Amino acid sequence: MNIVTLTSDWHNSDYYTATIKGFFLGNNIDINFVEITSKITNHEYIEAGFILKNTYKNFPDGTIHIIAVSSVLTKKSKQLLVKKDNQYFIGNDNGIFGIIFNDADSIIELPTNNSTFPELDVFSPVIIDLINGKNISNLGERVDKFTKYLTEAPIINGDMVICQILYFDSYGNAILNINKEEFEQIIEDKSFEIWIKSKRNNINIISNNYSDVPMTNLVAIFNSINLLEIAARNADAKQLFSLDLSDEIIIKLDLKEENILKMKE
Repeated sequence: MNIVTLTSDWHNSDYYTATIKGFFLGNNIDINFVEITSKITNHEYIEAGFILKNTYKNFPDGTIHIIAVSSVLTKKSKQLLVKKDNQYFIGNDNGIFGIIFNDADSIIELPTNNSTFPELDVFSPVIIDLINGKNISNLGERVDKFTKYLTEAPIINGDMVICQILYFDSYGNAILNINKEEFEQIIEDKSFEIWIKSKRNNINIISNNYSDVPMTNLVAIFNSINLLEIAARNADAKQLFSLDLSDEIIIKLDLKEENILKMKE
């Protein structure tokens, strides 16, 4: 059975998701329809890209992903069908493809259509063509690139490592733009403090589990996607500390003078 996923910022009260499902049923298309999430913050394609990047590889070959976030055409964008890792992604070229992956096997620009509901009027007919075996090259014009999105890397400034919040999960845990390998390479055997908003709120150890600290205390772990995560046990760190996407989180290093010089080289 063909698998079609949907990642959207549509509320449950909207008719959009049901309309898409009905379109496939009405055309007698036998699919397994999977909603990855409908809880993307409105228009936040960066958030949608982060979720797809960390989920799509678990789906089987041939899966088709509808990206229904900021999908309406603008003067500067185009709608693309992208093939990567034997899966298909269809959405607006607003930078989201560059978040999900660095390159692609095939990139097709779909014919221009100024529909206010491209998921129904543009994306769904293309998906039916794919399911029916139509060659991807016959669905639009082949292009050689999509819009890149440059994720900021952690910045080393003397005895400080400046990280950014990439994403909040539904518990209010903050996921940062530094992975375990990068962290270990920078920290080595030095002591450190992770400052949350100010140095008064700090963490000086990486835990293996949220339960390693008392209730409501701050905890830092490397999560299942290998990124540094800041949480408050059984509490919402985002709300507790009024955190926002792209907020800076400081890792303060305890450096000797020779180590500072070495990092500047």
